[in-house]
This record gives sequence, C-alpha cells and structure tokens, in this order.
Amino acid sequence: VAYVQSGGALVKVSMADGKVLWSSLEDTKGMMSSGSFSSPVIATLAGQRQLVVQTRQALCGVDLESGKLLWQQPIESFRGMNILTPVIKGDRVFNTAHSGKAQLFEIAKTDDGEWSVDEIWSQKSQGYMSSPVLIGDTIYLHQKNQSATALGTEDGEIRWTSSPFGKYWSMATNGQKILALDNSGELLLVTPSSIELEIDDRMKVADDAWAHIAIQDDYVIVRDLKALKVYQWK
Repeated sequence: VAYVQSGGALVKVSMADGKVLWSSLEDTKGMMSSGSFSSPVIATLAGQRQLVVQTRQALCGVDLESGKLLWQQPIESFRGMNILTPVIKGDRVFNTAHSGKAQLFEIAKTDDGEWSVDEIWSQKSQGYMSSPVLIGDTIYLHQKNQSATALGTEDGEIRWTSSPFGKYWSMATNGQKILALDNSGELLLVTPSSIELEIDDRMKVADDAWAHIAIQDDYVIVRDLKALKVYQWK
C-alpha cells in the first residue's frame, strides 16, 4: 500500500489495483486552500506504529489500518505553506513553520488509550520547503532566510547559523555525512558539526534543481529542468 497526501485528503491506496482503501483528514475548501505539500512518515510513537502527517495547519497522528485520527496539534501557518516533512526522534516530533517557529512535541498515550501532545520547547527558527535531517542529538535545517542552522534536540539551542545558501536545500544523510543539493545545482558534502557548517566538498551537478535528491546505494540521482543525472558517491 501507499499513503499519499492528495489534493483534499490523506489517502491509503492499494499498490495492486490503485483502489483507495480509506480517506482521512478530508478538507473540502478547494484545491487552493486544502491538501498538503508535506509527505507523511511512518513512526512508532507511544508504542503505536502510525502515520505522522503535517497538514497545512496541524500535525496529526493517523492509524495505519483505519485512517482514524489519533492525535492532533495545531501549528502556525502562513497561507498554508507548511511543506517540509516532520522529524521523528523517539516519541518526539520536530516541526518548523513558514513565518512561524520551530517546535518539539512529545506524544504520549495513557493506559486508557487517551493521546496527548506536549510542547517540549519552541524557538525562532523558521523552515520553509527544506525538510530537516537528524543526526544524533542535532537537527540540521535550511531556513526560510536561506541560511543553514544546527539545533540541539534537547533544548532547541541554536548551535550555529551559516551564511545564506540559495532558496532551497534537499538533504539526505547516511548518519555520518550530509549531502545537500542547493536549488542552484551545487551539491555539498557536509560533515555534521556542533560548532559550524563544515563543507568537505562541493560540485556543480545541475541547473535549477528543485527536485529532492535521491540516494540508491552509492548513487546520487539529481533532476533539473532538462535532465536526470546519476553520480557516484565515494
């Protein structure tokens, strides 16, 4: 099966025949104000495997089998432009909103089955289109103001902030290094650091590259407006 944020709802689709198995979080306001840009992720929170979904205005937990809404947390939204994918660490969910703030929430469930969402911290960092990556106890984020930053997961402390790097980054990590593709088509190899942005290598690989970078084994797949390109990551 596949779980997809469609134009007006979250849907579960059969890969065998394309049948919609359930629809959840439906919004009937129309294409310009409904539907979400963010990709759902599967995570185990408070002992239950579920979908973590960011709509235009809320973070949600959704049951994988039934599509039932388990929990919901309103988040700030500028014209519904919440695009990035939330980051999961244990029972906690990190999110940062366009023209809003960065927040870490803890998800819990009582013995009676009641869900709760508690804010652990919030601070001023603002994401936009670039989904963060988590390595150890640090979240690496490309912000709306075009700078990269590193945030501590325990307290939200800003460990460093870089000079501006384009309007968008797509990032992938193997847990030891980060590959960051700038929208200009420059590919950066970054070493995680709690002190400063450490760029080990850089290479021009595309023009006008807004699609997310893809990694398969040691291959790096990049798409720009004119071509699909494959590089080897050594």
